[in-house]
Amino acid sequence: MPDTDDDIRQSSNRRTAFRLPTAFDVRVHCAGAPKGTEGWQRADRGAARVLTTVTEDISAGGIRFRAPAVLSSGTVVTVSFALDDVPIEAEGVVAHVSSDEFGAGIGISFTGVDGATTSRLVRFITSRERLRLPTVAIMYSIACLPDRPPTGKEHAELEGATEECSPAFVRVLVSRAVEPGSHLVVAVNIGRTEMRLSGRVVSCRRADQLWRTEVELDDLGGTPATQWRDVVVRIRDASR
Repeated sequence: MPDTDDDIRQSSNRRTAFRLPTAFDVRVHCAGAPKGTEGWQRADRGAARVLTTVTEDISAGGIRFRAPAVLSSGTVVTVSFALDDVPIEAEGVVAHVSSDEFGAGIGISFTGVDGATTSRLVRFITSRERLRLPTVAIMYSIACLPDRPPTGKEHAELEGATEECSPAFVRVLVSRAVEPGSHLVVAVNIGRTEMRLSGRVVSCRRADQLWRTEVELDDLGGTPATQWRDVVVRIRDASR
C-alpha cells in the first residue's frame, strides 16, 4: 500500500524534529542588544551583537548553541556555520532556553530555510548517525586531559568511566564538570591496552555525584579511530 499524505508528513516531521548531539563552531548575530546579549561582542561598532560559540545539537528544523546567559523566547537571531565545509546562514527565533553551571543553552527554530539547505541538514545528520553505529553499553576506566589547554594553565587528569560507546561518540561519567565545547583526549583502558581518542565535549550534566559527559570523537579516518571502531563492533558481536 503506498504511503498516504499523512504518512509522508509524519515522516518529514520526524526527520525535522530529530536532534543530533554535536559540537561545532557557530556564529550568532542578533540585531540590537536584547537582554542576555550583554556579554556578546558588538558587531562592526554598531548596536548589533555577535557571539562566537559552539553547538549542542542540530536538527533539520533548528539548532541549539551555548551562550553566556538565556535569551527571551521569540528573540530573532541569524546563525552562520559550516556543514562539511559548506557555509550555511539561517535566520531563526529562540524557541526554548535552559541554564546550567556553564551559562545557557539556546534552542532556536529556523525560519525561512530553503529546501536545499534543509536537504543538506538532513544529509549531514543522517551521515553522522551512521558513523555512530553500533552503540554499546560498557564500562571501561578512562582518563581525560584537555586536548588544547589554555597557555600557562595547569590541568589535572580527570578520571572516570565509559557508560556508552560508539565509533564516533562516547558518553562517560567523570568526577568533575567539563565545559561544553572543550577539546579532550580520552584515554580508554581496555585490559592492558590504553587507547587515546580525541574529541569535543557536546554536553555535561550532573548525575548524582558525577558528571555525565558526551564526547564527539575526531579523526574518524585515522588509525586510532579504526581500532576503536573494531573494539566497539567486537563488543556488539559478542553480546549477540
